[in-house]
Amino acid sequence: MPTRPDTAPDLFWDPGTDHYDEKELAGLILGIAARNVWNRLNAVVRMALPRWPPGPPPWRLARRRVGMAGKSEEEIRAAAERVKQQLDFYEAEAKARGERFERLDEETLLRKLAGDEANTPFISGAAWSSSVPPGGTANFRVFIQNPDAWSYSGNFLYGYLFFGPANLVQSTDLSLTAVDTRFPRYLHRLGVPAGGSADTTFTIVVPAGLAPGVYVANCYLVMFAWYGSGGLADRVAFDMTVL
Repeated sequence: MPTRPDTAPDLFWDPGTDHYDEKELAGLILGIAARNVWNRLNAVVRMALPRWPPGPPPWRLARRRVGMAGKSEEEIRAAAERVKQQLDFYEAEAKARGERFERLDEETLLRKLAGDEANTPFISGAAWSSSVPPGGTANFRVFIQNPDAWSYSGNFLYGYLFFGPANLVQSTDLSLTAVDTRFPRYLHRLGVPAGGSADTTFTIVVPAGLAPGVYVANCYLVMFAWYGSGGLADRVAFDMTVL
């Protein structure tokens, strides 16, 4: 029996009976009490709140390697086989449309899945229109693989496409300044599930009056940090012929 004089007054208790029966009220009280107990225990042991979604903050992942670290070689090879089957399908699809298609070789794919060589997520392949007339449009489709145990939402992961000789510049910061301003620049949101894949297609508008020739473009897989600085997860270059 309570001995304190400041127990819950009827003024607050009675309205609850309009919405809950006695059994439901008992469950509500026990639920509140349980939360109170866990909050007090967590405060004593200094338990840190979990972040959502689970896993390290996405902007940190662009600066370190993750992948399938800790997985067996058999598991990594099985994952690589699944990715290869996907890419086989996309390659056949692209060639049927008369597009170029480039993909990672098996050795590089295995290293990237294992997290030994690259940051994650990473670009596993790309398909694009190799030639286009001035004033026309061309498509560039990029395929993303995420071997991590957590997903990435479109609030953090983006595909950034621009033209220019950035592929010749090793420094990420400096490469972003190597832009051919005659072409538009494009930014696409990308969401990719844990252990899964995603893709996005950029529709490139080729400026009218552009001189015939070969032009180099770049697609960067970037992670945003709304507070602080983001980072680069992966990058790929491709060429396009203007007729």
